[in-house]
Formats: sequence, structure tokens, C-alpha cells
Amino acid sequence: MHLTHHKKIKNFIKVLFVATFILQTSWGMAQEKLDSKEFFSKLSPKTMNLVEEFYDEKILFQDPLGKISGLKAMKDYYSHLYEGAEYVHFEFDRQLKSGNEEVLFWKMTLKSKNLNSGKEYSVTGNSHMIFSTQSHKCVYHRDYFDMGSFVYERIPFLKNIIHFVKGKMKEKK
Repeated sequence: MHLTHHKKIKNFIKVLFVATFILQTSWGMAQEKLDSKEFFSKLSPKTMNLVEEFYDEKILFQDPLGKISGLKAMKDYYSHLYEGAEYVHFEFDRQLKSGNEEVLFWKMTLKSKNLNSGKEYSVTGNSHMIFSTQSHKCVYHRDYFDMGSFVYERIPFLKNIIHFVKGKMKEKK
């Protein structure tokens, strides 16, 4: 009887050990953040749920167009950005990580009926992101890119003015 009791305790410890391992593994996977490259590559009008997986509730976002605060505003921003887009594709050059910060260098190619007369075009830039140490989600995201080449130079009237100004600045060098 003593031997059987000992076996039961051993089996209980084995089951407890396996259960603990499974719980720790699944908890660890739940805590990992969605990879930045994966997020930008997979984001589309059909996958807007990824915004909630990637960004924290208190996200602060900034790009040359303005600032956005909060997850709902971030989701609205992406919904509007992808509205009318035939496609948006990212190519990644480099990714620098240090602690909970990351800088991602990219080239975005898009085709939208609302921009550039519906013709495909590209813009290069980078994203600086900071991730929460608790939620592992992005709490700060700032995009840097040339707004002139992205939008202004694609509007005929503004394009002429910008090229004129750039020409004058080159002459002064």
C-alpha cells in the first residue's frame, strides 16, 4: 500500500510538471508581440483586427500628416488609408532593435484610385516604435517620410511650385 501511494504521488508530480510547462509555454506565446514586419505585410481592409493585436490602447502615433491618440483613432486611420487602395505593399530594408524600441526602414508601394491618378507609386521611410514592457504592444509609433514626394508632388499645380522652389534652392548652392 505504501508503494502504491508513492507511485500516485510521483504520477501527480509528473502531471503537475507537464501542466505547468504547458501553461508557461502558452502564457509566453500570448505575451509575445506581433512582429512589426508581419503586421505591416498582413494589414489590409480585411485584417483590421491586427491593429488591436499590434497597438496598445494608449497608442500615440505621428507622421507628417499629424498626430493620433488611442486605439480607435489608430484603427480609423488605417481604415481610411486603405480605403480605395487596390494594394499596399511593404519591402523592408533594415530593422534595428534595442530593448523595447525598434526602427524599421521600408519602401511602401501602393496603388489607389484616390492618389496619383490611380497609378502605382512608392515612397521610402522609416518607423520608430516603442513597445510596452507589460502588454508588449506598440505604445508609440512615428513615421518619417518625404510628404512632398508622397503627396504634394503628385498634385499637378503643387508639383510645378515644388519643382520651381527646389530648382531655386539648387541654384543657391
